[in-house]
Amino acid sequence: MKMHIQNLDEIIRRNNLIRLAEQAGTILHKSGNQYRGPCPLHGGDNPTAFVIYDDPDHPRWRCFTGCSNPDRGDALDFVQKWRGMGFNEAVRELARTAGIPLDGQELTAEEAVRLTEQRRRRQQRYDLLEMSAGYYKGRIWNEAGARALAYARRRGFTDETIMKLGLGYADGKLHYYLKSEGADLELAEQVGLIYRGDDGALRDAIPRGYLVYVFWRSDRVEYMSGRAVFTDDKARKSRNLRAPKQLYWLVRRYDALLLVVEGPADAITAWQLGYNAVALCGTSLKDQDAALIQRFKAVHLALDSDTTGLEKVGAIADKLGPLTMIVPPLPGKSDANPDGDNNGDEKPERPRYKDLNEWLVRGKATSDKLAALLGEAKPWLNKAIEQAAIAPIYELDDHLDRLAMLVAHLPSSMRGKYVQEICRKRRLAALEDFRHLLDEHLGNDTCSGNGFEPVDGRMAYYGEPLCNFVAQITHELVQDDGMNTPTVLYTVAGQLDNGEALEPIQIKAGDFDRMNWLSRHWGARPIVYTSPGRTWLLRRAIQEHSRASLVRERVYTFTGWTQVDGKAVYLTTSGALGTEGLNPDVRVDLGINNMRHYALPAPPADPRPAIEASLDFLALAPHEVTVPLWVAMYAAPLHPFRSLNTLLWLYGVTQSGKSTIAHLALTHFGPGFIQGHAYRAPKDWTSTVTDLEGALFKAKDIPIILDDFAPVQTSAAEARSLRAKAHYIIRSVGNRSSRGRANADLSERMQRPPRGLVIATAEQPIVGHSDVGRMIYVPVEYGQIITAAGDGMPTDLDRAQTQAQDGLYAQAMAVYIAWLASKWEYLEAMFLEQLEEETRRGRILFSVNQSRLVDYYALLTVADRLALTCFAEVGALSTNDVENLTEVHRLTLVQLLQGQGERIAAQSPVLKFWQAMEDLLIQEKIYLG
Repeated sequence: MKMHIQNLDEIIRRNNLIRLAEQAGTILHKSGNQYRGPCPLHGGDNPTAFVIYDDPDHPRWRCFTGCSNPDRGDALDFVQKWRGMGFNEAVRELARTAGIPLDGQELTAEEAVRLTEQRRRRQQRYDLLEMSAGYYKGRIWNEAGARALAYARRRGFTDETIMKLGLGYADGKLHYYLKSEGADLELAEQVGLIYRGDDGALRDAIPRGYLVYVFWRSDRVEYMSGRAVFTDDKARKSRNLRAPKQLYWLVRRYDALLLVVEGPADAITAWQLGYNAVALCGTSLKDQDAALIQRFKAVHLALDSDTTGLEKVGAIADKLGPLTMIVPPLPGKSDANPDGDNNGDEKPERPRYKDLNEWLVRGKATSDKLAALLGEAKPWLNKAIEQAAIAPIYELDDHLDRLAMLVAHLPSSMRGKYVQEICRKRRLAALEDFRHLLDEHLGNDTCSGNGFEPVDGRMAYYGEPLCNFVAQITHELVQDDGMNTPTVLYTVAGQLDNGEALEPIQIKAGDFDRMNWLSRHWGARPIVYTSPGRTWLLRRAIQEHSRASLVRERVYTFTGWTQVDGKAVYLTTSGALGTEGLNPDVRVDLGINNMRHYALPAPPADPRPAIEASLDFLALAPHEVTVPLWVAMYAAPLHPFRSLNTLLWLYGVTQSGKSTIAHLALTHFGPGFIQGHAYRAPKDWTSTVTDLEGALFKAKDIPIILDDFAPVQTSAAEARSLRAKAHYIIRSVGNRSSRGRANADLSERMQRPPRGLVIATAEQPIVGHSDVGRMIYVPVEYGQIITAAGDGMPTDLDRAQTQAQDGLYAQAMAVYIAWLASKWEYLEAMFLEQLEEETRRGRILFSVNQSRLVDYYALLTVADRLALTCFAEVGALSTNDVENLTEVHRLTLVQLLQGQGERIAAQSPVLKFWQAMEDLLIQEKIYLG
């Protein structure tokens, strides 16, 4: 992996050094632009031993007591020292916490050495600069620097300021000092501290006779410059290091305003009066420097009052942004000569102080006076509008282009006000013309927004009201049914311009464009000002206003398998279950009916108790009852492999326990389907066909129970209706189809075929050759399930219901689902291969005209084997257990389905005819001739 020092710097910068230090165990307290506390690296309780310099671009730490090398550095140095990590490991950790992917690659040993060496050399530069700054600082306080100290005091600087800011004196002997200290003179030349003259001799970049300004950032010296106190070269008032010029930063705290000035003396003046300051020092303001300046709470531009300074204001303010505050000219000099060539008509204007430092020295500037002056500052955009208003007509286009650029960089909520100022009040341009000009600048990636924002409680377009309210789409809800095109719903909230709230409403995305939802939901109170042909402006204004805070959600309205973030997961109302466990953040909504109880938990750490409880279900009744139900539970999630196109028709007399045992089995998909001895059916046969169709569509890859088919308990008409309903459902499930529908324009409506495994409970079997052929009858005899314990102790059924309600059955299913997800492609291939094998066996077991029974047998047998294989792989069953249970269950299914075959044959019209003929012959009511 190729990495440069700049990439590494970005990783370091993206880590919060304060948070890292607090994680290491210290408690920090803010003091100006520093955070102080006990050192977390070596311990101790000195509350000021450890300092973090809160610089947004170069956060640094330093320990003043106790820490050996390194005793300072950045986040990488801190993590290496704190956690004892090597370079590679520390970079990887910082990249992880910064959210910067390293694409799974490691730095090679050579690259790690290269970057480490680069960092070491960079630190050597800073150390050399700090050593030199210390030398200069020491010179100003001895006899050699007396004139420089006096000069600094004459500039109005206090001794405390001189000391704190490290001002120094250059005596021309720095190169001797560095040599005596064994410093790297070659590096000193590269840094620009010294240079070789034409004669080859070393000389100081800042010669004798200069006051030295030290450019600090955090705890590091980055640059130095000199101001002549006395010099042989009268033309050189300033001398700098032989390196690119830099800004001179003096920061007290980053959450306060910043003064941008021209030279170091002005910056020191502002700092001494209590303000942050940065001096341009003759540099052209770079984009990265402008970005750092813009991080401050407010930026005030206070350049020199001479002609050159005034000319710079516009260019610099354009870079710093439209809300840069322009400080008015400094006060006039009180000692100016009042006389002038004015014939005594009026007083001449007093000359202004040239800069802040002159005001401090001659005008006795104070913090209060400076605060008052800053209070008179105006935003650069306001000044630019004033300039445009008095500009000659031939310059107006240039001014308007500048104004459009500045307005484009405003926060969107402020643009309308300034557009109105430019176009309506000042009449500098027609509104539409200026909008087009503004749109050109808004096309620039550095800008955002496009004139649509609320103004005075109303949606507006560049300040022009569109209506008497503000509306916002707060939520965008995508309803995914897993088959049809998702439905998109908007939640819209609003407020009238008088402050009256408009209740949140939910509308379909397709209805939003027509805007007729306004009166349908909110009545007569909202008033639209635009003509019908321009309502698109209001629609777009609402959408633009909603973009920043719009909450987007996807809700799934079905259970079973789907893809989320490219991974196969199984949906229930508790979330998405897959190879990584249960993700509750995936939203599934099946309605407020009993289908909400489909809720699988996360797989347990130890799956054996849950699996043992699930297997104990098989002993609650004869196998011909429990085996098909139990196998159906584990076959349902395999529908993407092959669906079971039949119903399990569980029937028995009242109080036989058919519904009890069915819903107990269903708790494999959520414990909420039972409560004590009561049960909660997902659906019952009294529901409408449309309701049942919707439920069977939602219940994808999962069992669903249609409870209590009892036509004998109803009127003849109701019984016919119930049988017709059952006939439709049975055929729909058997054919995996639904009724076709059309919209008013004859376009096809969404389809809703059955997608799960259907179990019906009934008091009697249903008749009809076609229906019986699409079902598996599971008869339940009275007393097979519900039995009473003679001694009053809990029965096996009681214990099973308690286990199911505690979630053990659902935990077993969660283990199975996670196992399927982890081996999906392999298991699908194995399933289909075994299905083909069992199909061949089934053709031998069942008659040739009963192919449906062959399919039922093959699918249930393979599903049973798959579930038991899962339990063996997780350590709950042995191989022998799997073989024995598989054979027992297979024989049970064969016996059950062969009985079904006899029932199908009994429903044959031909067979019924000959049986009737036989009965009539026996009764001697007909004779054969």
